[in-house]
Amino acid sequence: MPSWRRLYISIFLSLVALPSLAKEVTVFDVRRPLAMENNETPEKDYYINAGSADGLKVGVVVSVNRRHTLYDQYQNKSLSDLVVTVGQLRIIYVQDDVSVARLEKIYGREALPTLEFDSVMTGDKVDLSTAKSAPRKTASLEE
Repeated sequence: MPSWRRLYISIFLSLVALPSLAKEVTVFDVRRPLAMENNETPEKDYYINAGSADGLKVGVVVSVNRRHTLYDQYQNKSLSDLVVTVGQLRIIYVQDDVSVARLEKIYGREALPTLEFDSVMTGDKVDLSTAKSAPRKTASLEE
């Protein structure tokens, strides 16, 4: 086989295979410290399997989506997957391959499909293409 054909075949195969090799960024853990007082509501930390090597930085806000499989009980088959935007997370800590985020915003369900759990949860997909720097909220300490 001529070398130019091998070149075309290798380029074609690499273009077909590259999208399937893209990293799927997800929330892999959610943790919350114990409340020490009755009126205290500690914030949750959301652990993401992407970090500075993937372009994340402290202060960046990313959207979180959830895939919901649609099943038609009458035709007894799976129709497709519905991807629903859940909310936004703000990155607070970044390492090479992992980062920690806090909840920035949960979208209302008035114009979006309902979810069984209305907050970000383990397994939700993080959309890095929506990453944007936003002004930080200023925190105040109460004495």
